[in-house]
Amino acid sequence: ELKFAQFWGQLLAAADKYCVDDLASLCAERMVQRLSIWSAISMLESACLASQQGLKRDVINFITLSPHIFSSIRDMADYDSLDENLRGEIVDAFVEKQLPGGKRRRSLEPGGREFADGQDWARLSRAQLRRACGERGVATR
Repeated sequence: ELKFAQFWGQLLAAADKYCVDDLASLCAERMVQRLSIWSAISMLESACLASQQGLKRDVINFITLSPHIFSSIRDMADYDSLDENLRGEIVDAFVEKQLPGGKRRRSLEPGGREFADGQDWARLSRAQLRRACGERGVATR
């Protein structure tokens, strides 16, 4: 899936660079057809680089489709490499779409924490580590 996304993303970038709108539309269409948890970040980066707002919107809609998809993608290492503003846009879309009134809900471990004290910290992504530190009142910057 990732190689597929990278191929179509490179073709999309070339189509955008040389103003071949029909090819850019075809690339965006094919990318949306094969959108998955594993390809979403790569496709989102390609959409942003090629200024394809429709594709960007479609990928963000997929990422925020359900809490499971959102958390799966958010916990990937590639998610941390996204621009901070883009990550904020994704979170805002998720909150607006999934949570009436903008209140954040998450499944908590006993004791009111998302991450248990016995958690294997080395296996967590940076996003997960920031949330774990935040719920313990530890500054991350």
